[in-house]
Amino acid sequence: MTWLVALLATLMVAPAPAASAQAAPRNVSQAAQADDVYLLYLIRLNCDDEAEQFSDEVELIVDGVYRGGRNNMDGGDWWDINQSYPFQGSIHVKIRENDGWAIGEVTIGPGDAGRGLIVVPMNGFHGTQYRYRLTYSVEGPI
Repeated sequence: MTWLVALLATLMVAPAPAASAQAAPRNVSQAAQADDVYLLYLIRLNCDDEAEQFSDEVELIVDGVYRGGRNNMDGGDWWDINQSYPFQGSIHVKIRENDGWAIGEVTIGPGDAGRGLIVVPMNGFHGTQYRYRLTYSVEGPI
């Protein structure tokens, strides 16, 4: 018991580290700062039902820039995208058919960080009913 009293006494009189020597831990509930950088991981696009009578030819557009595509997407097919993009504020992802019409789109922001895998349904009608699912995750701030 004496060693416990000695330890407690030492802890009570030990000087606190200087404020400049240690940064305050970031609280997850703190609002995102304008200069915070996050990392978007685009994982997979699933096609549950294609939009056209034959196959869809899908394209990935990130913040207005073409980033790749996949031909011959039919119901049951998927595209392992496996691409990552750093961003500040928000980032816009659009999936479109190669003749220009949008299958679906989503704007992703800091609020998605730390939520694990996020699946966004992209359903609609273009000649026939179609259903896609985009899976992504966000980490940060990094």
